[in-house]
Amino acid sequence: MSNDENRRYKELRRPGGLAERLGQLRREAKLTGTALAERIGQGRYTVSKYESGTRAPTPEVLEAWAEACGRPELANELKDMLAGAEMIWRTWSGRDVETIQLDYDLFVASADHIAEFELSVVAGPLQTPAYTRAMLGLFFGHTDTDLDAVVAGRLARWQALYDPTKRWDLLMSESVLYLWPDAGERTADVMLGQLDRLSAAIGTPNVRIGFVPFGQPLSAWPQTSFWIFEDLVVVETPVGDAKPSTGSDVGEFRAHLDKLWSVAVTDETEIRAMLDRARATARATKGGRG
Repeated sequence: MSNDENRRYKELRRPGGLAERLGQLRREAKLTGTALAERIGQGRYTVSKYESGTRAPTPEVLEAWAEACGRPELANELKDMLAGAEMIWRTWSGRDVETIQLDYDLFVASADHIAEFELSVVAGPLQTPAYTRAMLGLFFGHTDTDLDAVVAGRLARWQALYDPTKRWDLLMSESVLYLWPDAGERTADVMLGQLDRLSAAIGTPNVRIGFVPFGQPLSAWPQTSFWIFEDLVVVETPVGDAKPSTGSDVGEFRAHLDKLWSVAVTDETEIRAMLDRARATARATKGGRG
């Protein structure tokens, strides 16, 4: 089995995942593997592979499985679980940047509660176009044309920030205010514009903004940036790659994030003071102009 296949089937085998759910349904229906295999027109060995997560069923098999177990109303739930596992495997195996962006669009669109922790860059939904362009240029090295398309796509995605049905928790290290993506002679201006954008975002309905401040004892160490899209975690790595996780990982990341929020600056006045200090640094960098 190839590495790609291993990653694919790992998603099926996760605790609470599709493989576990199929076995649970069969047992609840008091069916042996052989009896279920006969009802759905599959071999006993094939059924065993579905339940062990070493073979991916088709949507048609899932419909037959739910029917055979006396639970036809669960067919769509099973197919959604399959689609989720397939999407994760497809997206994070040999993918390109454009594919990643499209799947982030899907993650954002399908989640009602979105949480983000950023260690080195401003939270995505709060970025200005100029900041995003400079940052992505460093990460991906796109041509100008490619960057224009990717930046435009990201800005369109982040319009969801103003969707009243969604809730956002955007937490950043204070370090993001002092780590500037290189935009040449415009670097300080780009960062000043970004700081203004952060100020304007304070008080946005359904959006909680916080900063883990310098000089604060921590009970959880912020080693990497990550997203939580309800029951999916996406962890970003130092090389611009990202790895998705589901199952028990989500609870662990939520607990970790709660610890970081417990020491975060969330008061609007304190955040504005923090932003003012960062502005002073940016202005001093450009020789006191602006």
